[in-house]
Amino acid sequence: MLLYLLVSCTSVDNKIDESKTITKIDINEIASEKFGEQFSLDYNLSKEFVICRKQTKSKLAGNNPIQYFIYDVDKNKIIEEKTIPLGNVLWVSEFEVRVEIHPGMIQKNVESNNGYILNVKTNLKTKFNGGVH
Repeated sequence: MLLYLLVSCTSVDNKIDESKTITKIDINEIASEKFGEQFSLDYNLSKEFVICRKQTKSKLAGNNPIQYFIYDVDKNKIIEEKTIPLGNVLWVSEFEVRVEIHPGMIQKNVESNNGYILNVKTNLKTKFNGGVH
């Protein structure tokens, strides 16, 4: 009887461990589903987060929208997903992404005030011209 109880408890423990296993999702699969074959992946230094982007080529000059999402590798989830009509999305530090949105004409050596810095750890956005949202 004691042996049966011991074996029963052991099998329950194994079932609990199996249910806690989390399957990592391949970022390439998600990007392919969203963007097809034409996309780029840009990981931060620790490879905890990745920016996946696709820039659509247009026949109209200056009309190349960027579709992107930022993916948290450890949590298996998208933390931001957007399309910007014209601009750029890039890492500026280990956990900060700069999202630049260029309206209309771009002037040489003039920085745009349209956009924000996203902290991927805290999910806080800081506008270029000040303020947090």
